[in-house]
Amino acid sequence: MHRAEKPLPPRLLTVDEAADQLRLHPQTVRRLLRSGALAGLKIGGSWRVFSLPSTSERRMD
Repeated sequence: MHRAEKPLPPRLLTVDEAADQLRLHPQTVRRLLRSGALAGLKIGGSWRVFSLPSTSERRMD
């Protein structure tokens, strides 16, 4: 029997990594996280951003 493959957990980015990818200031990323406009969570007082779609995927939306 084959084991059911578990999906990989989403990659978590730091605020700085997300800011680089989105070409935004890190404070803007934090503001988007607090407002719920960007998906993420706080771990130990620091924000982590769920992995962002690639540039090509964002253009298709």
